[in-house]
Amino acid sequence: MVTKAYLNLNAPTHSQGSAGVAIPNPRLPLSRLGVRNKLVTLFQRLVAWQRRMAERYTLAELDDSILEDIGLTRADVARELRRPFWTV
Repeated sequence: MVTKAYLNLNAPTHSQGSAGVAIPNPRLPLSRLGVRNKLVTLFQRLVAWQRRMAERYTLAELDDSILEDIGLTRADVARELRRPFWTV
């Protein structure tokens, strides 16, 4: 006999624990939690990619004396800017 792994799909996906940590709702089916985790991972990657590109453009705005202080040249910065945003 197959039983459902949930009672209410309209319930909130998480509740706040005593330490303010999100606790997964046990009433959600495991497949739905997997989708949510994948969406969170995708969002985290998008944020990381955006942050990485912002850091690269900030690096390009530094003047040559600061680049020399941190051991980089304009060629190093240009190479970094040509890299795809998804690479570290």
